[in-house]
Amino acid sequence: MKYYYIDESGDADFYGKRGKRLWELENWNNSLLLGMLETENRKLLREDILAFHRVLRDDKYFKGIASFDKPEHFFHAKDDHPEIRAEFFKFLRGRNDFKCYFSMVGKDAKVFDEQFKNNPKQFYFHVVEHLLKLKDYTEEDKHCFYLSRRTKHTHADFDKVIKNAVDHKMAGTNLNYKADVVKSSEFPELSVIDYMLWAVQRGRLKGEFRFLDALSDKVDGIVYADGSLINCGNDKMSVEYFIKWA
Repeated sequence: MKYYYIDESGDADFYGKRGKRLWELENWNNSLLLGMLETENRKLLREDILAFHRVLRDDKYFKGIASFDKPEHFFHAKDDHPEIRAEFFKFLRGRNDFKCYFSMVGKDAKVFDEQFKNNPKQFYFHVVEHLLKLKDYTEEDKHCFYLSRRTKHTHADFDKVIKNAVDHKMAGTNLNYKADVVKSSEFPELSVIDYMLWAVQRGRLKGEFRFLDALSDKVDGIVYADGSLINCGNDKMSVEYFIKWA
């Protein structure tokens, strides 16, 4: 069985309340990045994350860290204390039982209006579909897909886009799979792709590549959502950085 966990960094929104144009705001997030974790070692990965979390939580050195007081928090790179973040990155570097794929798209208001008819769900699953197409699938394997529930995406939405991606990759061949939209609080495995997404964004937005460099052996594919190499525009991350994963 092969397991896939999908999460996102950023959002698919272009308009706020009362039709406010979000892209005109100073803190506008101009991209949507999705990541997918693949593993055949789901049970051990899950158990090891939970055990590692318990070790840190019970360590007097980390006593009082706010994130450990949140029930079912596990690890979340953006919110974790820097020392906790460093420990979990060490944990990830020591593993060889997973790999990750990424798909990014720039958020262009004109394209959103014309191509996606102002529909954030359609835009979001466009990026999901291109992410799924990065992976080659086989009939011999069983596949299980999990999408982190950040918004009101449904199982039917997710299942449809999987079928589209698989049909594209396998020319109509049936794939033995199941899919579900899940809560990250119930799937500690999603902590892994959360951290990997953070590492990509840290390099792209801050020019700090050491996190991504340290985990580069875990990255198996990353593309712009139209299927080409990523075009970073004015972002600090260079196209050349992605070529080795294309």
